[in-house]
Amino acid sequence: MMAPFLFAALITQGLSRGLSLFLACLCLIGLVFGVRAATDKREILKIGPDGLFYRPFADKPAPWSEITAVAMVRTYQHEVVFGHTKITRTPQLDTLNFALAHPQNWPNHPGRSLTRFFQTIAKLPPIAVQTWFIDATPEQLADAIGQYWQGEIKQVDLYPRLPGAQGV
Repeated sequence: MMAPFLFAALITQGLSRGLSLFLACLCLIGLVFGVRAATDKREILKIGPDGLFYRPFADKPAPWSEITAVAMVRTYQHEVVFGHTKITRTPQLDTLNFALAHPQNWPNHPGRSLTRFFQTIAKLPPIAVQTWFIDATPEQLADAIGQYWQGEIKQVDLYPRLPGAQGV
């Protein structure tokens, strides 16, 4: 992927050469990050007696006493085949959402604040764990959480809005 940009950098001059080198560097950086992510063997999600650990969220588990709400969000999308529309389940888009009693005590930055804002607009707990890369179904995650957390695990089904439908 990087080879065309390097070749272009060799045969061009001026701004084109600079742009080609810049794009080649971006490809190289992406390759380094991709290899690093693919070879990282650390746990991403762990549910245990000490709490819920989600590495992209924090470097320590959130204790069960700190968690105030949990929701399993199942996602559905439109599928169009030969002009016929039907709604199908898309488990790769499912999330496990949770809320904390004291979110100010946990890591935050503008990007996280924005995504948490959108989750709360949808009336969901603000912290979302993407489950597409976890080797467990949302139901298995809910069962594991239910062993340690005493609150209700809300089940949410997100359906697409149909054209002309009201209140769907």
